[in-house]
Amino acid sequence: MGDVLIVDGYNVIHYNEDLKAILNNNMNDARMRLMEILSNYVGYKGWALVVVFDAHQVKDGTGSCERYDRNTHIVFTGKNETADTFIEKMVHDMEHDCNIWVATSDKEQQYYVLAQGAIRISARELWQDISNYQNQTLRDGRHKRNPPKSDFLRNRVSTRVRERLEKLRRGFYKD
Repeated sequence: MGDVLIVDGYNVIHYNEDLKAILNNNMNDARMRLMEILSNYVGYKGWALVVVFDAHQVKDGTGSCERYDRNTHIVFTGKNETADTFIEKMVHDMEHDCNIWVATSDKEQQYYVLAQGAIRISARELWQDISNYQNQTLRDGRHKRNPPKSDFLRNRVSTRVRERLEKLRRGFYKD
């Protein structure tokens, strides 16, 4: 099993000014934007992701777990359960055959997850790592912006490779 990133959703949203502004207008839009950013990030890292949102104050909140994509789940806690307590239980119950990362800026929760053998990352550190990933992606993308002159393979490989492929195609290729 690969690494798992568990995120205290609202805690991380409140640390990002752009998401906080979206949150002030529409809570669901802020959550979905966070999910999009984190899903891309863990896809790059090759990790699984669980984002936990407090729903403990929602009247008759039963809680839910939804699959966002192949490696990502969204959890809404049930009535009278905070994201902190859900995350603590999850870290406690998980097998430690992988690295468990917990993103939160809640100091008490950071101490708890460290005591359980998980790796803590603050919201600030998470956003910094995401920013580094996004900058790296942009840098890598700049090199790829000059597309080949055409989509034909022959225009993207050397003459030597083209000759070998032609011999292979005709059945004359011998090493």
